[in-house]
Order: sequence, then C-alpha cells, then structure tokens
Amino acid sequence: MSIDSLVHIFYNAQYRPVFTARFSGKVRRAQRPESPKAIVNDNQYIPKKVLRLNVGYLLAEGPGRNRVNELDIPSTIRVAEDLTLDFLRGTVAMSRTSRGILVQATLETRLLAECDRCLADAPVPLAIPIEEMYVYPPEPGAEFSIDDSGIMDLAPLIREEVLLALPKHLLCEPECKGLCKECGANLNDGPCECDAEPIDPRFAALKAFRDQLNSQETHAQRKN
Repeated sequence: MSIDSLVHIFYNAQYRPVFTARFSGKVRRAQRPESPKAIVNDNQYIPKKVLRLNVGYLLAEGPGRNRVNELDIPSTIRVAEDLTLDFLRGTVAMSRTSRGILVQATLETRLLAECDRCLADAPVPLAIPIEEMYVYPPEPGAEFSIDDSGIMDLAPLIREEVLLALPKHLLCEPECKGLCKECGANLNDGPCECDAEPIDPRFAALKAFRDQLNSQETHAQRKN
C-alpha cells in the first residue's frame, strides 16, 4: 500500500471510529464525528486526544460550510503536561473558509492552582473566548494548521488561551490572610502563637525579663 493511500483511523470524542482517507494528498469526505464524551484513562485523566477533531468532511465540502459541535467533558482532562482542567464545556463553531477552518467558541472551565498567599488549593473558574484560523493546507508561519489527515487539534490552542486568561494573582479567596512570616501557619485557620509584632533582638532580654515577672505575679495571685 502506498503512502498516498493510507487510511487514518481516529477515535473522536464519543469514541466510535472516524475514518479519513487520503488519496494523492486530497482529503476526502469522512464520517461525521459525534459530540465529545469522556473516556478516562488509567491515571483518571481524560486523554487530550478528545480535543483532536476530525474535520475532513468539512474540508471536503468547501468554503461557506459551517458546523457546530457541543463540547462537554465533565471530568478532569490533561490538556498538556503543564495544564490540567477540572472540566471543559462549550459550543464550538467551525466555518470553512478559503484559508481553512475558522474556529469560534466560548468555553467554560476550571483549574486547580496554588494560592499565592497561603499556598492552599485555589479553584480558578474561567470563561475562554476563542477565535482562531486553522490554516489548510498548512502555510509557513501559520500558528495553527490542518494537514492532509484532516485532524484539527484544539489542545494547543486551549492551553494558550487558558494561560492568557489566568488572573495575575491567584487567591483561594479574596480575603486570604496568607501565612505567618515567622512560623508559616495558615492564618485563614486562625491566629498563630507568634507575636503580632516582631521583637527587636536588642530588646529580647527585656521581653524575657518582663515575661518572667508576669509569670511570678500570676503564680503569687494563685497562692493568695
């Protein structure tokens, strides 16, 4: 079998097989994919390949055609090695143009980050607007493109948009009190036993003498 007659098999979101046949570099009409459905792997993450959409049928139909897919991934998905999302949902509109496929969407998601003040888990809800051209056939300098396989990978685009949408400061709650600078206790759980104001080392001996006097006075009062 020659390389130009390879058949690419891709398991798309609700995971039935989707076939895209390539002959002489042309993408032929493929079976239309169903909307995404979660399949969890051994590590309890949904694999990011659910974001690889087969759009060979749309490329074959030519400019002016439109399709809308509902994206609903209810469980944890690892979009990239450095990005895991709690869920991902929204409507993805795809428009065939003379340059390729224009993707437009607003996706809702949430990720678990580390609070900048207390280092506890900080859930960060996000609404991600997307509008990007996937160029077909690929052009030099195009950031996102589709090759002859007809597979459009949304994962790199979603990763980029999520990182851009993250707030400058990540907090578990707006009024987070942070950690004690002396003992490292989480002040959101209550006050620690450190002094409210640090003692100048030059007066440490005086403080110790004062504490001793107070202790002796308290002891004498208990005897009386």
